[in-house]
Amino acid sequence: MCINLLQGIFTEIQEDEAYYALYGEHLAWGYFDHPPMVGLMTFLSSLLFPGNLGVRCCTLLASCLSLGVLWLLSSHNTVSGKTPNRQEVIRFFVIAASVTMLNIYGFVTTPDVPLLLFSALFLLVYQRYLERNTWGLALLLGVLMAFMVYSKYHALLFLALLVLSNLSLLKDGKFYGACLVALLLLVWAFADIPSLE
Repeated sequence: MCINLLQGIFTEIQEDEAYYALYGEHLAWGYFDHPPMVGLMTFLSSLLFPGNLGVRCCTLLASCLSLGVLWLLSSHNTVSGKTPNRQEVIRFFVIAASVTMLNIYGFVTTPDVPLLLFSALFLLVYQRYLERNTWGLALLLGVLMAFMVYSKYHALLFLALLVLSNLSLLKDGKFYGACLVALLLLVWAFADIPSLE
């Protein structure tokens, strides 16, 4: 995190990041090529800091949070309060090292950063959902599905592959409820609804 923070401060803003910073200055639900999450991140960053950190602060935080969620995904013992074993520690470092966005672009603002964070959170909740199958977890899955699509449209491919990996989801009414929540959030956001003013 410290290395990413230094890189975030001292590395010049790239062309794409400047483009996303403009999204943050002119917030909208969607632009031609990207959904709104990256613009929201740059907007929130600009409220906290000026300069380079004004574009990258939320990216740095999201990268750090993604690592934390990956740790929880790779270690069942951590959740139960036990000390993780050697295999779980090695598994975490292998997973973290394989995620290019966390290593090379952990400080560069792109739509992939929120997609990675919300995908990791989705997988964590999905893991719990498979264990407990409650309506609360299903609704949270739906919200995370929508946040993934708000991050990058490629999330739809991720979700389709997830369903293909576990076809029993197609028999689960609560999973359909999660999909309905996601659909309602997406329709609400992307529909051209006139303001109430």
